[in-house]
Amino acid sequence: MARAAGGAHAAPVTDESTPSAAAPTPRPTTGDAPLSAASAPGPGAPAVPDGPAVLDRAVAPVHDGAPVPDPVADLVTRPHRLVEDVVALLIGSLALSFGLMLLKDVGGVSGGIAGIAFLVNYSTGWPFGLVFFLINLPFYALAIVRMGWPFTIKTFAVVGLISVLTSFHAANITIEHITPFYACALGGMFMGLAFLALFRHGASAGGLGIFVFYLQDRFGVSAGVVQLCFDAVIVLCALFVADVPTVLASVLGVVVLNVILAMNHRPGRYRA
Repeated sequence: MARAAGGAHAAPVTDESTPSAAAPTPRPTTGDAPLSAASAPGPGAPAVPDGPAVLDRAVAPVHDGAPVPDPVADLVTRPHRLVEDVVALLIGSLALSFGLMLLKDVGGVSGGIAGIAFLVNYSTGWPFGLVFFLINLPFYALAIVRMGWPFTIKTFAVVGLISVLTSFHAANITIEHITPFYACALGGMFMGLAFLALFRHGASAGGLGIFVFYLQDRFGVSAGVVQLCFDAVIVLCALFVADVPTVLASVLGVVVLNVILAMNHRPGRYRA
């Protein structure tokens, strides 16, 4: 080794390609996260290309060797608890019966079994709640065979609640003035939101709702489209018991209801 002036040893000459302790080699990264030891390339492995790597979207993200929970997937795959079902069915029944009360207050009709119950009520004077409950009875056989007991029990409870709550609303709310178009549009909105709550918790409002729910579950047919076809026929029959402006207002309510279902209750979009 060469000596410097004064007898002191000169600083050792190092190879520039050898990393020093004061300047550690930066770790290769994928995006913003450093690669772990397990993912670092070994001897003979191809070098990691510069720039962000393309991640496979089908693979769950990994942090420190453990998968990171996906909150979106968790929401759509985790089943509802019993208390969640009970609250949702109660809210759905309240909202749906309130929408029916609005329609009945202006002499309007709706689709489905409720629409048939309206026609019978206007023609005979029989109580709407009783007619609604009785017409639904034959459909429970299809519900048991095709949809199972949990769905049937929930639907039976919902139909019973709606039959009682429709009269309950009328006894506690007095509407001095409301136009048919506003009442039917608002009623259709309440009913559409109610159907979403019921469908997503494994229930329906009975009758054609059971049949529509079965068609979507079995064949993947949109609930909103099928319901709209049935509702159109029922509302046209209302021309025999209501005037034309009220029937047109009822059509508006049916459209609002089914647009909500068609946009938000597509097959595969949500699994309870």
